[in-house]
Amino acid sequence: MSTGDFFVTSMENSNTYILIDELFKYKPSEILIIETKNNDLLINSIKEKFNCLIEVVDDNSDFINLKNHFKNKIDILNELELHTSSKLFDYLKSTQKSVLGNINDIIKYQISNYMLLDTNTRRNLELTETIINKTKKGSLFWILDKTQTSMGARNLRRWIEAPLTDINEITKDLMQ
Repeated sequence: MSTGDFFVTSMENSNTYILIDELFKYKPSEILIIETKNNDLLINSIKEKFNCLIEVVDDNSDFINLKNHFKNKIDILNELELHTSSKLFDYLKSTQKSVLGNINDIIKYQISNYMLLDTNTRRNLELTETIINKTKKGSLFWILDKTQTSMGARNLRRWIEAPLTDINEITKDLMQ
């Protein structure tokens, strides 16, 4: 939230392992789960892997706050993404003491556009922290990080943790 990034994605099938691996990239301090009949397994899996607050919220939403804030930018979202984004935005609006003016854009991405690296692979490759000390020093990120700003470091971390798989997307900015 402090970065102002509002990322949205959805999965075609509800594969708990892929969801857990996706969450591991972000290491959230808080997770919202929309209340359903069969989410006990999901909640237990998340509790097992993450030390964070899990908030189960009801399933109703009116989209008004999301539409007012993002205007026509929500047209890129499918029904599920619109519903869950609206719940998250309503939750942020009700719990944050400040205006959400730093969140300017919705960034939609497809999980399938990125290399799937499970939790164990990330840990063993020491992409952003070492296995033994759990510190940045000695990791691939530490070796490559010559960035000058926090935003640059966040981008580098995101590129290391979620490498693109499409060569056109990888070279897109180089061709301009």
